[in-house]
Amino acid sequence: MSQLNKVVKGMSCFGERRARGAGSIYLADGKTVCASVSCVEGMLVKDIVDKVCKSLEPPIVPVVRPLLTLCDMKTGTALCHTQRLNEHQSLQQYQLRVFVNAGDNSSCLRKYSRAARNYYYTQLRTDFVNGKLKMQMSSATGLHLTAIAMVLKSKELEMD
Repeated sequence: MSQLNKVVKGMSCFGERRARGAGSIYLADGKTVCASVSCVEGMLVKDIVDKVCKSLEPPIVPVVRPLLTLCDMKTGTALCHTQRLNEHQSLQQYQLRVFVNAGDNSSCLRKYSRAARNYYYTQLRTDFVNGKLKMQMSSATGLHLTAIAMVLKSKELEMD
């Protein structure tokens, strides 16, 4: 089985640490590890994001990759794209996340990358289910999330 088949569309690319101690990268669901990419000391965050985006099926296109970054799974701290991982950072677990408030820009995500838009919706759904959304949602937002869940389910994406 190729390494690309180990990453499931719309899921997180973080997981357990690898044998050599390299950090892991999870996808939007917070459960799926991107087996084909690991965090190595000295790598640019941008290069890691690019590799993860390329490994997804379908891949997230380069034009929207600046909207994604790696966030520390424990602290939620986002890493800058121009940052090189130091020894300590290369051992941490990260999640690939759409880092901007893409709600208003979802039509832009859809226009340039349906894969990025679906990834963002999976991220929002996971945050909602896990209670990570800190704001009170209006009933309209709840209806939007319900509609998103229905669309994702209709596309037969795994939903826990």
